[in-house]
Amino acid sequence: DNVRNKNARDAGARVLHSLLDDNLALAKYTVRKKGLLSEWKDVIIDNGAPSLCRLHLSGAIVNLHQLLPSVVTSTSIINDVSLLKVLVEHLQFDSASVDDIIKRVKTAKKRFDEEDADAKMERDIVRTVEKKGESARSIAKRQKEEKKKAKEAMDEEEEGDEVKKKQVPDIRETDAKEEYEMVLHEYKNIISTLVLALEVATNLCATGGTEDHSDTVMTDADNDAILFDAIASSNLPSLAYRLFLSFHSLSPDYFLEGENDDGKALRDKTAACLVNLYSNQGDTIPTSLWKDTQSLMSSSSVTAVQLSALRSSPSLQKLIGEPELQSLLKQCLSQNSDKDTKRDTIAMLSVLGSMPHSRAVNHVLTSTLLNVLQDKNSSVAIKSDVLNALMDIYSDETRHGDVFEELTVAGIMEKVGGGLMPMEEDEEETKMNVERFLDWRRGLDL
Repeated sequence: DNVRNKNARDAGARVLHSLLDDNLALAKYTVRKKGLLSEWKDVIIDNGAPSLCRLHLSGAIVNLHQLLPSVVTSTSIINDVSLLKVLVEHLQFDSASVDDIIKRVKTAKKRFDEEDADAKMERDIVRTVEKKGESARSIAKRQKEEKKKAKEAMDEEEEGDEVKKKQVPDIRETDAKEEYEMVLHEYKNIISTLVLALEVATNLCATGGTEDHSDTVMTDADNDAILFDAIASSNLPSLAYRLFLSFHSLSPDYFLEGENDDGKALRDKTAACLVNLYSNQGDTIPTSLWKDTQSLMSSSSVTAVQLSALRSSPSLQKLIGEPELQSLLKQCLSQNSDKDTKRDTIAMLSVLGSMPHSRAVNHVLTSTLLNVLQDKNSSVAIKSDVLNALMDIYSDETRHGDVFEELTVAGIMEKVGGGLMPMEEDEEETKMNVERFLDWRRGLDL
């Protein structure tokens, strides 16, 4: 009964959370429903309520705040709902505990597989006896030998693996399948709770919409200021950052195999949370961010956070020296970088290139961007990004005009831009902007 009640509460809260996503009509109905929000708030602040239920209702409150900021105010969700406290409570990842659960899952799975194999062997014996008339004793002896050989081969493969050698204690003597499903559910619950907490935090760290829906304006600068000040003063920024570094430092095969790539989901969710946070609250960016992230394996989730931080923090921009720039240039030219990683890298070079820098740096930076621009393997989106970066760098007429001429930037931009076949609206806009930019540059020479 308790399990059914928990599942029902989780499911109901999940439906409310989903239905209130960008649904202004339902949002208005919800806030008019007397006592409804108070009931939600009581559940959210109840430590005894199911975690997923509390988080889904928190997400629903965030949706209401973004749709009706003048009704569900920042002050209300901070003070009345204590939403930041709820998120901080659930933005926790104890690697030791997760390690233990993963070992228990693997042990239970092995036991289940062994018992399932035994049951299959028994069924095979029965079928063979019925079909061939071979004695059960003979079949059992033969299959026992086969099983023994298979186990010996498996033991040889596992030799030297200390983790698998360790005996995980306290596995209850219950049905193997039931035990396996129970510990697997425990693992999934930890991951799903953390993913949901990150999703709600990500939405909370985003500003409201900018559209005017009838009589309701979705943005409220005062509300945003109150909210972001509260976020910056809480533990949420430091917790999200620690989770980001932790998930990106774990081995790719740390999480259970076949479980919907939990590692990637957690890496992407923490990155999305930090991107929103840093875009709106630059003061929360750690000064060690660039140093911390340089050691991480390059991926779109890492470069997205680096780009957001770089755009929002002038102090971080000043920490980027020649070694860091060389690393970005190398990453920009790499054929192994995925599209999003390369696009983020180009955008970072654009930010750095728009700052004061030496002629030597400008020369290598521009040369790298032109190489990417003229690469036959570069997509339309990549070429469009490079064109925008070059326009940003050389929009200052005093910035290294001799390099611009020496590397024939204008001619290359005109050739590539003119032959660009835009696939998206922003790419079409880039093509038109290139024509205007080149007309402006030519005017400087008159």
